[in-house]
Amino acid sequence: MTPNNTSSTALTLEPLPFDIHVELLATILSTQGIAIGHSYEWHLLPLLVASPNICLAWDVSRSAILHRVAAEQLASIKDDALTLRRRYVRVFFRFKVWQSLMRLGHVDVCVTYRHLDAVIRQHYRAWEDSAGICIAVWKRRFWLAPVYNPPTLEWSQFIRSLGAEPIALCIVYEVSF
Repeated sequence: MTPNNTSSTALTLEPLPFDIHVELLATILSTQGIAIGHSYEWHLLPLLVASPNICLAWDVSRSAILHRVAAEQLASIKDDALTLRRRYVRVFFRFKVWQSLMRLGHVDVCVTYRHLDAVIRQHYRAWEDSAGICIAVWKRRFWLAPVYNPPTLEWSQFIRSLGAEPIALCIVYEVSF
């Protein structure tokens, strides 16, 4: 895939606390070597996301994230922990999208989510080899990446639009903060 230069129409994503919570939680779990089984991870997600400890972690770690301390710590963890962390990020990301679609009350939320999940799985390798993925679902934007703050997207390539459903996915090759 050859990236298209879209710097003239750069898209800036707002850094949402929820995104940071997901990143922090994924990093904490992976560095501690904590594993959650596939059969019950969905039951744990709402509790983990709503946990006051996550909000506390956000407050405590805000300055560290701003000063890239967290990014340096992430770069120093073992490969197996990083692999586990990537899995957590993907799981939490899917849950976040699902939760957002449910709140919108869209009648075809299950179909929309299944299509979106298929797109994420299809471009899994591209996500690993890129700076991140930006997905827009029903006018809501989600940022999935190893970086902590959603950047301004300068280089991206449109991957797929799912029929009449307003879903767009971009693989991001280069970021600028």
